[in-house]
This record gives sequence, structure tokens and C-alpha cells, in this order.
Amino acid sequence: MEVLVVLALIALVGSLSLLDFGSLLDRAATPSPLETLTAAVDAARSGALNAGAPTRLLYDAQSGSLRLHTGAASRDFAFATPAGVTFTLPADAAEGAERPLEALVFHPSGCALPAAIELTVGAERSSYRLEPFSGALTREESR
Repeated sequence: MEVLVVLALIALVGSLSLLDFGSLLDRAATPSPLETLTAAVDAARSGALNAGAPTRLLYDAQSGSLRLHTGAASRDFAFATPAGVTFTLPADAAEGAERPLEALVFHPSGCALPAAIELTVGAERSSYRLEPFSGALTREESR
């Protein structure tokens, strides 16, 4: 009898862990807008390093995705949730006044111009700063 109780408990715990693991896989399959942005920035930087040529990352408002241009090839990073992105040259790097940027440009050395990136998802806006040497994104207080 005790063996049956132990087997039943093992089966119960195993089924609960499988259900929970399945929900984790569902969440992992849908990247957040920030994860999509980060993946696109990382791909742009590594694309420039690998190709030995500049790469451009721009936001295509018509398709609602980020588009990476590496030489003759291009790759889209679609947002799972509708999102908008704007790129600007920050005031401290633009001689006193922010200027809009059409795209982020990464050079063969892996460096880029400093940029401010605004990510809009629904009514929520978040701002990030692109570090020009590492390509890292750091969150900024709302502008």
C-alpha cells in the first residue's frame, strides 16, 4: 500500500512539473519587444564584425518590424506584440539638440554612433541608450 502511495505522489509531482515546464516553454517562445530589439541590435553588431562592412538597423513602420541590412542581404526582426521604435542622436552627442536617425549604423569594428532608442508598446514608452563600443542597451529614465 505504501508503495502505491509513493508511486502516486511521484506521478502527481511529475505531472505538475511537466505542466509548469510547458508554460515556461510557451512564454519562452514569444519574445518581448525588448528581447526582439536586443536581438536585432546584437545581430547588427555581429553582422558588421563578421562581414567587415557597415550594417544598418532601421525600423520599418509599414511592417512594424526592425530590418537589418548587411551588404546585399537583409533580415527582419518582427515584434510579437505591435511596437514602434524611434532612433535619435542624443543631444550630448549632437552638439546640443537631439536629431532623428533613420537607422543605427554599426561599423566593421563593431562600434556605432551613440543613439537613444525609444520603444513604444501600446501606451507604454521606454527609452534606452546604445553604448557605442559594446552595443549594449541601457534603460534610461523617460524623456
